[in-house]
Amino acid sequence: MNIIDLREYNYELNKIISFSKNELIFGNTEFEEGCYKRYFYKYNIQKRTLDKINLKGIDTCENAFYNARIINGYIFTNIYEVKGNHVETLIYSINVSNGKVEKLYNTLKEVKVIILNDRYALFQGDNYGIDDNHLDIEKDMRGEYNYATLCDFVNRKEYTIKDKRVVLGIRDFFIPFEINDKTYIVFEEAYMEDWEIEEAFEKGIKKEDFYNDGYKESMNIISLEQFEKSIKKDLSIIPFTQIHKTEYTEWTRYFGMDYKNIYFRVKNFESKIENIYSIDKNTLNKELISSIQWKNKSANYKIYDIYYDEKNKKIYEIKGVNDKEKIIEEVFDGDLIFKIDSVKENFVGVIGENIITYFWTEDENGDNYREFVRIRNIKTESIETYEGICSIINENLILFK
Repeated sequence: MNIIDLREYNYELNKIISFSKNELIFGNTEFEEGCYKRYFYKYNIQKRTLDKINLKGIDTCENAFYNARIINGYIFTNIYEVKGNHVETLIYSINVSNGKVEKLYNTLKEVKVIILNDRYALFQGDNYGIDDNHLDIEKDMRGEYNYATLCDFVNRKEYTIKDKRVVLGIRDFFIPFEINDKTYIVFEEAYMEDWEIEEAFEKGIKKEDFYNDGYKESMNIISLEQFEKSIKKDLSIIPFTQIHKTEYTEWTRYFGMDYKNIYFRVKNFESKIENIYSIDKNTLNKELISSIQWKNKSANYKIYDIYYDEKNKKIYEIKGVNDKEKIIEEVFDGDLIFKIDSVKENFVGVIGENIITYFWTEDENGDNYREFVRIRNIKTESIETYEGICSIINENLILFK
């Protein structure tokens, strides 16, 4: 395990955009001259030096969530600005080599942004304000308040997306990836959290009660070129290649990606079996690689949770045995069972032989709030504690203030 300690730089956000063997690039929001500004930094891991990429900060909002991707030597990112009584969304590019900042596009609405490549981004937003006095439940169920558009930076134009799966079904994952110098998209169509849909099934709630045409989830792939052409043709059904589809008795969830395969998981609520599949990126062939038989034992514990690590394709079952102890078990590969003698610590991840957790403290009045990262070595049983927060990338633990 390699520890990269950035706490001395007093940055509070851990938005890491790019990580290579000797360099990481991250963003930070800073308050200066009466407003908040976004900066991007390069950190040389070997030399332990930090360089600011854009010397001129980009105006933004405090605590604004943003996405960023590095494509062909440029950072593409979204920024939010308050203008009177509304929020605008802007798209910028930043040259990683010389720090030059260029505004590519702006829209007068607050939208979620997914950067697809150096020309296109997906926008998602809502129009709940059109019914100021009341919310029309029927409209909400039909998705009439929600919208999505494809933004073209070059032509400075937005194209309306009519496929309701894209408008409503991007819960977590709509991910661009490259194969043979061509951009593709993997799309997890899902509308609820894992526990929500399983709980609704167990309570006997009919799927038609919350979705008129039934509840469906799916895993889909399409080339960006075909996606863009379909939208510009005004198609109401975009021709995704559907790899897998489930209805109300199962869920379908994205479970990571590597250079060769995309992975997803499917749980059947009746059998309690969760299957893990791989999809070959080149051929789109699907293969079952593992099955997990879950037991309904969450009621036996004071704390019970399941943590899915998509980056490393691990599944951890976390059980609070009593008021003093947690058990963490890796159930996909079955290569880890470990006890933590504190229910106040929250599981972050595993690096080699090290369990990473975090916890916080405060005084009796709720003041003096402090956050900590703890590292436990499974073999040596040694414990190290650092004040701050962390991110895990591969075999690296990155510490922030």
